[in-house]
Amino acid sequence: YDQHFEKDCDCGYATYTPQADGSVRVQNCCERLPNTTVKCSIGKAVVSYPDVFPLEGRFNVTFGGPPKNSNYWILDTDYDNYALIYYCKNLSESKSAEAAWVLSKQRTIHPSVQATVDGLVDKYFVRQDMRI
Repeated sequence: YDQHFEKDCDCGYATYTPQADGSVRVQNCCERLPNTTVKCSIGKAVVSYPDVFPLEGRFNVTFGGPPKNSNYWILDTDYDNYALIYYCKNLSESKSAEAAWVLSKQRTIHPSVQATVDGLVDKYFVRQDMRI
């Protein structure tokens, strides 16, 4: 599910690094075509509701500027093979921008795991409304 910042890119990847203050450093990178130079954006994620138990997979993620309100939700994960992420940003009172990602520790996903992910995408989203 390509995003605008991935334009002219291939092989996108993300690195998440826990920080001493409890936040997570987010580094999103991709290889820019045609010469495969690497383009990266550095951000910061903090847990949206740290006092809720059990802890929810909701984060405030920003790439510069003030923190956003719970804009990055982990909808599902098996902790080993995939995580399904949802993002929403209010643009105005009547408009929003939404995105989804499937994250994996590997470059390719095993067909059985892909089938699980496809089922989750169908559970949470309307494919006809998606720009893939």
